[in-house]
Amino acid sequence: MSHCYRQLRLDERETIFRMKDARLPVGRIAEQLGRHPSTIYRELRRNFLFDEDSYFRGYYPSVAHKLASDRRAPGRKLARNLELASYVIDGLHLCWPFEQISGRLRRLLPSETDIAALDEAAINAISNRINRTPRKCLGYMTPEEVLMTQIAMHTYSFDYPTRGAPGARFASCWW
Repeated sequence: MSHCYRQLRLDERETIFRMKDARLPVGRIAEQLGRHPSTIYRELRRNFLFDEDSYFRGYYPSVAHKLASDRRAPGRKLARNLELASYVIDGLHLCWPFEQISGRLRRLLPSETDIAALDEAAINAISNRINRTPRKCLGYMTPEEVLMTQIAMHTYSFDYPTRGAPGARFASCWW
């Protein structure tokens, strides 16, 4: 028996809102919509709007629908945020595990910070601070220093012989 998952539609979210407002149990809401109760619990948990003012706090179907469609947006975070993508790629080049990449960002920014909303100056300040921090795994060198060392090591001198065996001029080039 194959199950095909269907996303909640806006009219289903409006039904959840009305039934929740009427204080009906989640099991009854799930039964009415023909969904599993865990789907309703997940919907309410993921899309509950938290606000300082209790008047605006709650589940709102149009907001929930927008949040859900944003989560399903093609390309996800890295494709939509080039600064974040370059930070992750730089971390991967330094052989950082994913947990370390996200943890280092979170140590510098409060958890509620929207990285996409940061201006270029703030992104540059964060990347400079990260790149100028010595790392134990790099022998207490900064990523900047390691990069400059790598660049210096890979500057090649191409002393081509004037005459020699075929292919001899390429023998000194190690890529």
